[in-house]
Amino acid sequence: MVWEASSELSELELAKPVDLSLLFGTMDGAEDIGYEALYGFGTGSGSLEASEENGYAPTGEYGPIDPGTYPLVFTPSEVGPQQLVFTLRDSNGQEIEAGLDFNVVEFIDVISITLVSQDTIKMKLGDEIPPAFTFDPPNATDQGVTVVSSDPDIVFIDENNVCIAVGLGTAEVTVTSVSNPEASDTVTVVVIEADRIPVTGITVSQEDPEATGTERQLLATVLPEEATDPGVTWSSSDDTIASIDDNGLLTGLSAGTATITATSVSDPENQWQCTDRDHGRIAVVGERYRGLRIERSDRDGNDKSAGTYRFGDRSRGHSPERGAHNLGGIGGCDRCSRSPAGT
Repeated sequence: MVWEASSELSELELAKPVDLSLLFGTMDGAEDIGYEALYGFGTGSGSLEASEENGYAPTGEYGPIDPGTYPLVFTPSEVGPQQLVFTLRDSNGQEIEAGLDFNVVEFIDVISITLVSQDTIKMKLGDEIPPAFTFDPPNATDQGVTVVSSDPDIVFIDENNVCIAVGLGTAEVTVTSVSNPEASDTVTVVVIEADRIPVTGITVSQEDPEATGTERQLLATVLPEEATDPGVTWSSSDDTIASIDDNGLLTGLSAGTATITATSVSDPENQWQCTDRDHGRIAVVGERYRGLRIERSDRDGNDKSAGTYRFGDRSRGHSPERGAHNLGGIGGCDRCSRSPAGT
């Protein structure tokens, strides 16, 4: 038979709950024997409760118990020596005891702090890591610490004591107990380049394909989705014809042709890439007498990295003579299939 009580601590703080464990095991062939248990104090006082993961705890009177492991929570209520006694009794009247001895104090000093990491750790640029450390004893009353970096330009410590790798190089990070400044530990942190996922392409869509008016909101999506830096910049080849702001808001200003480009911030060789000429068209119907046609197209026959935006006057058509032709849709003139004015 096994009947054991255990705790990782020998010194307890007054009125502070601590975890205990009670183990009960029987030998084969003892199925017909019943068992009951209780707990009491050799010295001291306090309360014993079941943990959240277990619904059983002995009381001051005998009660039935089955074999198993029972996590318990004990809270001391008296300073000084403390002895908990657990008694097991079988249906034949035989008893065995298991005891725990503690010393209960009002304040438990920090003796030392130990960083869990190795003497030297590596962080990648941009990493954020809270330092992991342990106290001796683990139930020290004041577990407040200060965390200091020898070079904040390499490892910056924020208000929550999180280490942030902000620059390449080496820095020392020291953790010190607030209540006992003599208790501290230091680790060397080496910051290296982060693994970067480059942008390989950009696709652009119109937020609302059914929108009317002289403004269109364009949306840029970088590929792959997990690219490290998804930022893009917008530009227009002629701001007098069409302008676009930093957020991709396109505004048609006058008749003519302008090229709008979305360029990756981190990988500028990657710009807006068109893969389908027909489906890449965005029709923009402007004010009553002005239409704006937007079409992504090749600039030199093989580079599909930019979008060409074409503007025409609906009332005059595409030819110099007023009224000669009318634009019937994004495909061009409804009479001769020619392109709009200025294209």
